[in-house]
Amino acid sequence: SLSNRVKVLNFGGLRGSNAAENCSVVFITGRNQLPPPAIDQKARALFWDEGDELKHEETNGDLPKELRGYLLSERYQGQQAGVQVRTFSDPRIEKLHAQEREAETIQAIARLRLVHSPYVKRVFLLGNLPIEMPVDRLVTLNELMPDRLEKELLDKRNLPITALGIVKMRPDITDNNDTAKKMLRRSSVTDIRSLAAVLP
Repeated sequence: SLSNRVKVLNFGGLRGSNAAENCSVVFITGRNQLPPPAIDQKARALFWDEGDELKHEETNGDLPKELRGYLLSERYQGQQAGVQVRTFSDPRIEKLHAQEREAETIQAIARLRLVHSPYVKRVFLLGNLPIEMPVDRLVTLNELMPDRLEKELLDKRNLPITALGIVKMRPDITDNNDTAKKMLRRSSVTDIRSLAAVLP
């Protein structure tokens, strides 16, 4: 059954779990993002006796942004990329912040037990937070998610790849030749390489 193959784990309660070690794919959605005041409070408790006072952010909850690049693997093809990430200006508080945020994402990936896996497993990070793990490919959500024709191909395992073929053989998709042509122009269904992210 599907419940035997799909495991759902939540941030904050997944460390040490082996529940996903037999899974071949993991989808990480979101991040373990505590409110900045909660991180600041933890830092005050941890670094209370340091000689240099902590630098606290005087904001309404929004932290300053810092440009961070992705750690890219040898498989990655393309230019260096990065995003603006909310960070604490005090490096001590930011290290604690990273333990709560980035490290929890790494822990989620580690539930696959990749080190001693007898086969390659796939990790999909559905977010843009850079973490200390190499990235093979960066894609937009639209590139990752299959369009109507790609869904039909995945569901039915075959699909005409010409407008006339769709109209004649799959009128349930469309019986209009111009519409079929537009769908094919917008779709990546004729390029098998573009389906690598969604093919099982």
